[in-house]
Amino acid sequence: MKTAFLIDSMSRKAGGVQLSLQCLSRALVERGELGRVFSVKDEHSEADLAGWDPVPVSLSPSLGPRRFGYAPDMTRELEGFSPDLVEVHGLWTYTSRVSQRWHR
Repeated sequence: MKTAFLIDSMSRKAGGVQLSLQCLSRALVERGELGRVFSVKDEHSEADLAGWDPVPVSLSPSLGPRRFGYAPDMTRELEGFSPDLVEVHGLWTYTSRVSQRWHR
């Protein structure tokens, strides 16, 4: 099964959500499942990327207000991954809209 995890920020900026998603996605990948994290890039993303190993992370630049996280590249990245399951961490942001567009 291919699982996509959508999160507004995969960096320390996300606080406890970052840690819980790191543990969950890492456990799935270490079991041999295919998983990928999709996130909006922020000022800490590059520095915090190593903490996600061995989970692949796709970072999309945001346009406009960072708080909403409008990242138009994320939809294309998600469709290219073609997941069986999408898990969203965060409401009322662009990641919710991306998952809504993806739903089957």
